[in-house]
Amino acid sequence: MRREDTIPFLSEFLTVRPAPMLEYFRAWCEHRQRYHRPFDEYGCRIDHLSYKCVSVREYEDIRSRFEEHLDGWRASRFIHQSIISGRRVAVIGLVDPIQTALGALRVLELSEPKPMRAEAYGYDHLEVAVRNVQLRIAAEVFSAVPKATGEPGVFVLKDRPHHATWDAAMPGDEARGWPPFILRLTSEPLAVKIGHEML
Repeated sequence: MRREDTIPFLSEFLTVRPAPMLEYFRAWCEHRQRYHRPFDEYGCRIDHLSYKCVSVREYEDIRSRFEEHLDGWRASRFIHQSIISGRRVAVIGLVDPIQTALGALRVLELSEPKPMRAEAYGYDHLEVAVRNVQLRIAAEVFSAVPKATGEPGVFVLKDRPHHATWDAAMPGDEARGWPPFILRLTSEPLAVKIGHEML
């Protein structure tokens, strides 16, 4: 890809591609707001959006796009790369945040494929930080809301090596063009985890 294609590429990558997932997330939030109004009370804010690359080459190309400077334009406020589960993961602070149902999304997590393991690729999960209540309580409340047709929305504890989360598999809706993805609840923003890692 040519350098002059970077701005249109990133514009499409950050606005067009995740739009169906974010619309699905908006509908999920609105459905819960009809029964409970816990988002503000629980301190829920969108934390980050995760994109899994199909190949190492795609990872390096997309990451380099965020690193480029063109005519004074900059795509990222910061880029921090770590090795997690045997593959590179870049955390990118966005210059222009993406608006969502739970606030401005300012962080993108970009990961290359795990070695020797086939995975789905593309926009994979949305992570929501819950600051004012235990994650278990938020997960139980969100799971107990009467379900919309075809929406399981049940959160399950995932005890990961680097942190525990509560994950809900969102199945998608082909008729509405909504893709499946993981909705993840966490107690600590990704930027804070990076800060701990750097100390």
